[in-house]
Amino acid sequence: MQKANHRKSSIMPVLGALLVLMPGTLAFGQQGLSGFEIAKLVGTTTSQRANMICTLAPRARDGLTAQETAVALGDLSGVYRLKALTCLAPHVQTNLTGSEAAQIVGAGQSFRADMACQIADHFRPNLSSKEADTILDELSGVYRLKALRCLEPRLGHNLTGIELAQVVGDKLSFRRDMLCAISSHAKGDMASDQLASALGGLTGVYRLQAIKCLEPSAARPLTGEDLARVVGPGQSFRKDMLCALAGHTSGAMPADELSMALGDLAGVYRLQAIQCLDRNALAVTDRLSLGENTLRFDPEPRDAGSQPETGSNASGAAFARGQVWRGRYLCAQGPTNLELDILGVSSDAASSGGGEVDKVSAIFSFNFNDGAAEGAFYLGGTYNLDERSATLSAQQWIKRPPGYFGVGMTGQVSADGRSYSGTIAGPGCGAFSVQLTEERLSADPPPGDSRLGVCGSEKWQLLLVPDYLRFDTGFGGVVDVWRAVYLGEACRAHDSCYGRAGSQKSACDSEFLQVLTTRCNIDLSGGLWTLARAKCQASAAGYFGTVSRLGCDAFKSAQRTAGVVEASCD
Repeated sequence: MQKANHRKSSIMPVLGALLVLMPGTLAFGQQGLSGFEIAKLVGTTTSQRANMICTLAPRARDGLTAQETAVALGDLSGVYRLKALTCLAPHVQTNLTGSEAAQIVGAGQSFRADMACQIADHFRPNLSSKEADTILDELSGVYRLKALRCLEPRLGHNLTGIELAQVVGDKLSFRRDMLCAISSHAKGDMASDQLASALGGLTGVYRLQAIKCLEPSAARPLTGEDLARVVGPGQSFRKDMLCALAGHTSGAMPADELSMALGDLAGVYRLQAIQCLDRNALAVTDRLSLGENTLRFDPEPRDAGSQPETGSNASGAAFARGQVWRGRYLCAQGPTNLELDILGVSSDAASSGGGEVDKVSAIFSFNFNDGAAEGAFYLGGTYNLDERSATLSAQQWIKRPPGYFGVGMTGQVSADGRSYSGTIAGPGCGAFSVQLTEERLSADPPPGDSRLGVCGSEKWQLLLVPDYLRFDTGFGGVVDVWRAVYLGEACRAHDSCYGRAGSQKSACDSEFLQVLTTRCNIDLSGGLWTLARAKCQASAAGYFGTVSRLGCDAFKSAQRTAGVVEASCD
């Protein structure tokens, strides 16, 4: 303690002397001190150096060079260097280069961002990426972001992706925010490899948000390979990234390029990405939703006697084996799509009082936020025919996403037997409502289920694709539950495209793939059918490959019939 007090007392006379020497002007007869003179006055010590510099700063000359300022600051670092620099900043020269600014803030990282911000108005305009990196040095994360926001107005324009990467550094922390902060300085028409360099190792939502900031600078048109390079190898938020870049594509991407861009996306995400990237695909799916006759996918008409009834009957029964009910429910995660598949209904002879009761077994299949979470589990319970009330409880899981638990449901069936609504029994849950569809979960195999059919067979006698594909859920223990995906309309549309004079074979085949994939996603929607949907999409890709490789003779034959003698399959 005595040594510390002695050291403090030895400094105070120096500071006091400085104060005495400056009542209005310096006793030395000097004003407009240079940085070297300030350094000489404060000496070589670092103790109280910041205070002494601030005492002398009002007498400093304007336009102190970077070298003068650095000499005056000496070996000060951290908060003390920041304090002294704050006092000297009004006197520092303007148009500092990156290396001059780095000389002033010093070699340390402590409070470097604050020092850079303190003199940011003194930087020269149009700093290069190398100069910016020299100023920022080894700063990272929020500190680099803070400094970068201060020097951004002085940053040069038309920066390449590599130069953007140099400015933001090689770390991932706050990289997205830094890229967005300087996105207006990116050069236009930036190639995919340059965009990828800027994005670095960002993934998921951070890469998506950075892409949205840089998107105006992306080149046009981007190919499927370009898109794959920009969005990266991950699948998280891939659909959103592709949709954000869709305006930079040709709008009619060849199937091989489209497949490269889509990567391993599956289900509704793959469908939505296709709709974003290919305007032809969007037109097809729009017509699907509107039910236009040209591309309707309804199965071929069946005899009325073969259609099972799905509504209620006079006895008051509402549920029947094979029914598919669809709607939504509310739980902690938010509004969620729900499919209720009825596996079996039997009379409960053991019930007493309260009216006639049926035992009901079903599958509760849910899809939250367009596939962000999908799952399915068994339900079991009873339906009171007189009261038209059903209570079902969760049983074994079929597919369980992380963080989800099984829930029950209690509600009333409407008088016409086509609506079931009530409350979900589970923490944080609320109401549900489902409506009876005309679909059947399991029925007699549709006509032509096992035969090869219309894809070429009606006109060109080329048997390539079946009329129907039949899928079970793919989950062990789910028995006697399957669905048929009808391919007939897609095949007939493909035949028709081959037969239109002047058609391009590749365009017909690409539309065929889009329609098949859409059919898979529509007929096999919901968490219960995740595995089946992926198999269906793989089958669609296989059939596309088949017609692409083996359909040339059929295409030429169809074109000759349409009056085109020399048709090409290229």
